[in-house]
Amino acid sequence: MADRDAWEHPLYRFAHLLLRDREAARKAVLETLEAGVKKRPPHIDPERLIMLQFRDVRRRALKSQSGIPAAPTPKGELPADAEMAARGADAEKLESVLYALPEPGRTAYALLLLDALESEWIAKMLGLAQAEFAEVVQGARLAVHQALTSRVEAAP
Repeated sequence: MADRDAWEHPLYRFAHLLLRDREAARKAVLETLEAGVKKRPPHIDPERLIMLQFRDVRRRALKSQSGIPAAPTPKGELPADAEMAARGADAEKLESVLYALPEPGRTAYALLLLDALESEWIAKMLGLAQAEFAEVVQGARLAVHQALTSRVEAAP
């Protein structure tokens, strides 16, 4: 993922998921890329650069969303089929459910589910200990499962 073409699209998709606005996502990604070009040390590890850019896009998105209240994260037992339900869900439905998640669950689960990034990498990017990350992802998985199953049950 060190090549710009390989990670620019996931970065944009991530920004769009956080902001739900194409223009705002494009702006956040462009600002991040421009800032990276100006401030980047000459010999930075490509994996570190990508992490910093995801972190910067997230910071810009959350800054532009300040004042929007976050829903509480549910607690409870996660059904065995929860991951399959999320992976098999309609992309538009899944995006709207993910968007409704509180931070950092939205970021963590979106990167884990959609981009299949490693949990250690995501935890580092979010500044969370591994145990905190696991708790955040568990809550996000449960919220996504509850939202997807309640919508299916409510449909005629």
